[in-house]
Amino acid sequence: MPAMKSQGSPPAKDNQNARSGFSDDLNQLLEHYLILLDQYQSLQTKLSKLLSSGYISLAEANFKSAGKIRYGQDFYDERMQATKNVTAPSENHYLIPSFELAEPSLKTPNSDSMTNTPPESASPPSKAKRLPSDPLHWFGILVPPALRTAQREFTGAVVDIVPQLVEVIAEMDLYERRIKEARNDGKHGES
Repeated sequence: MPAMKSQGSPPAKDNQNARSGFSDDLNQLLEHYLILLDQYQSLQTKLSKLLSSGYISLAEANFKSAGKIRYGQDFYDERMQATKNVTAPSENHYLIPSFELAEPSLKTPNSDSMTNTPPESASPPSKAKRLPSDPLHWFGILVPPALRTAQREFTGAVVDIVPQLVEVIAEMDLYERRIKEARNDGKHGES
């Protein structure tokens, strides 16, 4: 009988080692996911602080403005365009996506995309029709310091925090899928 027990124990050890290896892999995936979750929460907190500070500065600029000038999205027309965009490079299909900041092409209302004329025959827009590079110039030369602070806070949120946040979210999604696959593999391995 002792010989039979020794023959039956190696498969049990192999099964136990396989479960231990599966458990270790799953633990590593979960540990990395929790690190990502912590980064996500930290970035959300930073983003919230920057946006709150930006809106408070914008409210201060509106309160202290001379001549009843108001600042905000309701007080400029549709010609105002974003000066920062987040883009995802397409060459990175199977890895964790990376995101970068891109300068959008500013178009005037009379640009080629608004007319039916071909690009070769279109005349270049005059300097008077070009949009200024700094959106603060839409509100004059002497804008309140609080408005400059609001711009700095909002730009910091878009330039620094949002790309990091988008990358962390994409990586979390990837790890969620890996954890789900590992759990499914573990269930099939136990059967």
